[in-house]
Amino acid sequence: APLMAAIPVLHLAGLLSFPVLLALVASVGFFATPSYASATVLIPELVGEDEARLSQANALFQIANRMTSILGPPVAGVLIGVFGATEVLFIDAATFAVGFLIVALFVPKPQVVPHDDEPVDSGIGAGFRFLFRDPLLRGWSSAIILGDVIWLSLFAAMPVLVIERFGEEPTIVGWIFAGFGIGAVLGSAISFRLVDSVDRMLLVSLGEIGMALPLWLFVFHVPTGMLVAAMALAGLANGLVNAPLHTIVLLRTPRALRTKLWSAVIAATMVLGPIGLIGTGPALERFGVDATLAVLLAIETAAVLLFAWTGLRYRASVRAEPVLET
Repeated sequence: APLMAAIPVLHLAGLLSFPVLLALVASVGFFATPSYASATVLIPELVGEDEARLSQANALFQIANRMTSILGPPVAGVLIGVFGATEVLFIDAATFAVGFLIVALFVPKPQVVPHDDEPVDSGIGAGFRFLFRDPLLRGWSSAIILGDVIWLSLFAAMPVLVIERFGEEPTIVGWIFAGFGIGAVLGSAISFRLVDSVDRMLLVSLGEIGMALPLWLFVFHVPTGMLVAAMALAGLANGLVNAPLHTIVLLRTPRALRTKLWSAVIAATMVLGPIGLIGTGPALERFGVDATLAVLLAIETAAVLLFAWTGLRYRASVRAEPVLET
C-alpha cells in the first residue's frame, strides 16, 4: 500500500521521474512474491490437508484470482474516467490497506507445529534445494518456470501480432487476453466439481499439454474468433490444472518449506521473465511475428511435454509399487 500510494504522491509533488517509477514498480513486485507464496501456503492451514477438499479450495482461490484479472482492467477504465488516473492509484493503494486489515482481523493465525523430521533450513535457497532433490518437483518446476517465461513473451508478442495482421485494433488484443481469463475461470469452476472424483495426477499431467497445443493456431493467419477460441482453450486447460497441481505440490512439500518453495518458483520466473522479454523484442523486429511465435511455441510445447512426461512417469512408478511389494 505505501509503495502504490507513493506513485501518485510523488507525481503530485513533481518528483516522479521514470527511473523512480521503475524502482517503485520493481519494489511492488519484490513484495508481491512472498505475498502470493504466503497466500497459497495459507490455504491448507485454513481448510486442512485432505487432498480433495484442498483441491476445491485451491480451485476457488484460482477463480478469485482470475476474476480480478478479468474485471480489473474494465473497472479501472471506468474509475479513471470518473476520478482520474492519479486518484485511482490512491484507491488502489487503499485496497491493499483494506486487504491487510481483513487478513489481520478475520483470518485466524495458523498454529504450525513442525514435525520432528521436517527440515529447519531457512531462506529461499531451501526451497530450491528441496525442488532439486524431489524427482517429481524437479521436472515439474523446471517446466513451470520455463513455461511461465515463455507465456510472458507470448503476451508481449500479441499486440505486435494484432497490429501486423489486423491493424491498430486494441479491442482484438483485449479479447485475446480476455479469452484466456474467461477460459481459466471456467476451467477452475470445472476443476472444483471434478477434483474429488478424478485421478488428479493424470489430470494435471495431461491437462498441461492443453495449454500449449491450441496456441499453435496463432502461427496461422486465421480469423480473430479462432485466435480468441484458441486462447480460451489454453485458459481452460490452465484452470483445470492449477488447483490439483497446487494441491499436489503443497502436500508433497514439508510445511516448513512450502512458502520457501513457492517463493523460489516465483522468484525464478521473475528473474528469467525479463530476460525472455528482452530477447523477444529484437526477435520480433528481426525475424517477424510468425517465426518468433513458432520458436516460442516450440519451447512451450517442449516444456509441457517435459511436465507431462515427469508426471506420468511418477504416476506409473507409484502404481507399480504395490505390485513390486507383493
